[in-house]
Amino acid sequence: MWLAMLNRLKTQNRLIKFGVKVNGTCCLCDVHPENCQHLFFDCKIDRHCLLEVKNWLNWHAQTSNLPQLIRWIGKARISKFKKKVLAAATAALVYSLWKSKIAVIWKKSLINPARIIEDIKGTLKIQIAMFMPRKVKNINRDWVFAL
Repeated sequence: MWLAMLNRLKTQNRLIKFGVKVNGTCCLCDVHPENCQHLFFDCKIDRHCLLEVKNWLNWHAQTSNLPQLIRWIGKARISKFKKKVLAAATAALVYSLWKSKIAVIWKKSLINPARIIEDIKGTLKIQIAMFMPRKVKNINRDWVFAL
């Protein structure tokens, strides 16, 4: 995720700067130029996935920009446990969207936002179950089990 935060992912825009011949448009929406800002989360496909994950987690951050989301998590007045879950959800979303982009390019597969969202939910539930601390406030435990 740090590569996405530092704009170091090999997006179409960066590949063009390196002299690689690519068409330059986002392979997910096929409309806008592809760069990190577009991929996380200006692209309509990615934005839809982000909104679904935010609704699922009852996450009320108004921003839809990756650096601002990370900043929001750090500054939010929520429990440390919830911050960790939101950070894990953001990382899972970035990873899943990048993985989907690669699948579209190399395997010529079709993008399926519903599948991406289900993968993120499944991954996050497993991570929470594996790493949930023994001492978690009841309100946080209830929130997790309601997911």
